[in-house]
Amino acid sequence: MLNKLFSFAFSPIFRTGDNLIYVDPVMADNGMMYPAFDKAFAGGMVRMCAKADVIVPNITEAVFMLGEEYAEGPYTREYIEGLLCRLAGLGPRKVFLTGVHFNEKELGAAAYDRVDGEYSYAFSDRIEGYYHGTGDVFGSALLAALLGGKSDREDAQIAVDFTVGSLLRSKEEAHDVRFGVNFEYGLRRLAEPLPPQGSTRAEQ
Repeated sequence: MLNKLFSFAFSPIFRTGDNLIYVDPVMADNGMMYPAFDKAFAGGMVRMCAKADVIVPNITEAVFMLGEEYAEGPYTREYIEGLLCRLAGLGPRKVFLTGVHFNEKELGAAAYDRVDGEYSYAFSDRIEGYYHGTGDVFGSALLAALLGGKSDREDAQIAVDFTVGSLLRSKEEAHDVRFGVNFEYGLRRLAEPLPPQGSTRAEQ
C-alpha cells in the first residue's frame, strides 16, 4: 500500500505544468513515531518530499527524515536554519517547519525558500496543553495562504494565527480535546486576507 502511494507521487501523471505538490509528512511528533509507523516509513517520506514543491514537517519529522537525533527545544536560529537548509536539500523549493521556538513563551513556524535563499519566521504566544489535529489545521491554512501569492512570512503568520485562534476557542469552551480544535468558527476570518478564487498575484 505504501509503495503504491509513494509510486503515485512519482508518476509523471501526477505532476503537471501548473500544479503545486504540497506534502505534509505526517508520521511523528514529540520525538516519537506515531504508532502506525516505523523509521522505515521516514525513508518513503524522503522520497515523496524530494518530488514536492513545498513540504511542511514538524521538527520530529524533519530530523527523522534527515536521519538525525531529536532534540528538545528551545532551539537556536542556527539550528533551525540548518534543518531548513538540509530539508530543502532533499528536493523541495520551500520548507515550512512547525514547532519552532526560541524561548518558552512563543511558538510558531519557520520557512526557507531554496531558490531565493530567504528565511522567515512567524510566532504567537504559546498555548499550554495538547490538542489533536493542530498540525492538520496549520497545514490546511498554510496551503490556502500559499495559493494567494503572499510572502512566505505572511503565509506562515496566517497559518499560525488561524491555528492559535482555533486553540483559544477550544480552550475557552473547555472543548473535548479528543475531537480536535474548533477551527470552523475561524474560517470566515481566514478567508478575509486571501484573494478571491481565480485572482492572480498581479491582480492583488
